[in-house]
Amino acid sequence: MDPEPLRKPTGARRGVAGAVAAFAAAGLVIVWLASADERPAARIEAASPAPLVEEPRAALAPAAVASAADAEVRAEAPGEMQMCGGTWVRLNDDGDVDRDSVAAATKESVEALSAAAITAMASSADEQARGAALAIAMSPPGSAKAPACEGDVACERESATAAKERVERRDALARLAQASANPTIYGWAVQACGAAIADGPGQCQVINAPQWARLDPANAAPWMAVAAKARAEKDSAGLDDALFRISVAERYDPGEYRLGAAVLDHVPDREANLWGTLSLIARGLGFDAAAKGDALMLASLCEARELTQDEVRRDACERSAEMLAKGSTTLNGLKLGGVIGKQVGWPQERIDRVQQESRELESAATREHPTGAEAFGCRSLRLRLDAVREFAAHGEVAALRRRAAEGSSRTVASTSARAFMPGAVPSR
Repeated sequence: MDPEPLRKPTGARRGVAGAVAAFAAAGLVIVWLASADERPAARIEAASPAPLVEEPRAALAPAAVASAADAEVRAEAPGEMQMCGGTWVRLNDDGDVDRDSVAAATKESVEALSAAAITAMASSADEQARGAALAIAMSPPGSAKAPACEGDVACERESATAAKERVERRDALARLAQASANPTIYGWAVQACGAAIADGPGQCQVINAPQWARLDPANAAPWMAVAAKARAEKDSAGLDDALFRISVAERYDPGEYRLGAAVLDHVPDREANLWGTLSLIARGLGFDAAAKGDALMLASLCEARELTQDEVRRDACERSAEMLAKGSTTLNGLKLGGVIGKQVGWPQERIDRVQQESRELESAATREHPTGAEAFGCRSLRLRLDAVREFAAHGEVAALRRRAAEGSSRTVASTSARAFMPGAVPSR
């Protein structure tokens, strides 16, 4: 069953919970603006999804500034600068951009772009794009906390509406997953259904990590979710089986950048859209954060005290470390392989090699990224968006290895979907 498309926003209050969200990719912190709303970006109604056409796409530009050429023409005042897209923001005394100023100045345009992009994805003929719209609209899953209304009737009504809409999107994603053989969509549903939502299980009653693993059995990521569930339920037999499945998996591919790739495919490549696009992708990365927790759980299962008198687990942990070091698509997974390898007694020389490569790949990731106020320029934003598309197409580790081999001479490519030729490696 297809997910229900997203309705226009209701009148609930919006609020920017933070000016900037930083997401850590393999220990590498990249600054993203997260326009986190207290209410959902859109609501759900029953309708048949229609194929995406160019005319709606052309309307996705934020209302604030259409392009740099249309930006307000005025002299730059002391203590401020014009960021990519034409918006004027304040500078701190150290010359860096004031993040609160960015949040305030871009709030309306970011929200407009986010709502339009989510609606465009929800009406796509591609079921993965429709699933991405539902996932991003509720991301991070379960994160929207009820405000302290303190007897404010309007506030309480808006809070209840927001909770209802989160459940509607969660259930729509679960319905899509039930009818699909796409492991990416099913993985998103598992993460959404794992969130603590007080309104009951709803459609999540038939969503489970073992089914995700059955759809993608050679991938360690869903088996990590199975292991986490078994551990929480004190199911020792289920935990041992999940650890075995992790150890014999071909790869570790949590698919963290697939949501971002879906966003890039549905937002026109215009300067006025770059900041809002980055903000929406940050929300997608927040939704995918649960996968990192499952991976860290594996490290705790492979601690020395857990392996002292359990040779079966030791063997599974040793093979898991090998799999992560050789078959991880993510830098976090590569590092995790080194951590577990150290716990199971790898020679120091091998541990050093993994750590050295991790540092080299981190350096390759940040080598060209401007810092300070320049990080808010169009070149910097395009570099970050190009990285999302590259990581989704080739996997983060493979892409960074290629960057490291190429050196520092790289050309900034267009973020347009048609300008990028995807590789054969599954998306990260």
